[in-house]
Amino acid sequence: MKWMLSVMTAVLVFVSVGVARAADAPSCDAKTAPIANQQDANNRCPAVCTSAGYEKWNGQWTNTPPSGAGPVCDCYLMKAADVKTTPLANQQDADKRCPTVCANAKATWNGQWTNTPPAGGGTVCGCLTPACG
Repeated sequence: MKWMLSVMTAVLVFVSVGVARAADAPSCDAKTAPIANQQDANNRCPAVCTSAGYEKWNGQWTNTPPSGAGPVCDCYLMKAADVKTTPLANQQDADKRCPTVCANAKATWNGQWTNTPPAGGGTVCGCLTPACG
């Protein structure tokens, strides 16, 4: 019985910490047209956030942010960034190398890479970096 109580306590602590981290996650404002209500936000904000280059919408929005920027959708604070690397042979090579390439740039690999990015300039790993703007 004592071991069961220990396991339940450990699970509860783990779940509590995870919830606190998600709620406390920093976010960025992505400007949009005035939002009529929650349903309007649900329909528009996911696309507003991804179009602005952020990972995803966090469910929050306001027409009157403290910054005075006008209507905004609140987005998760991860922005897409390409980090240059040497040519990658294939997906297996990217799976091995890109996590380190992104970590060295203080970012997280998003699973994407290319040897021929649209902007040119050589091979890149797709990373997510903490940045607003």
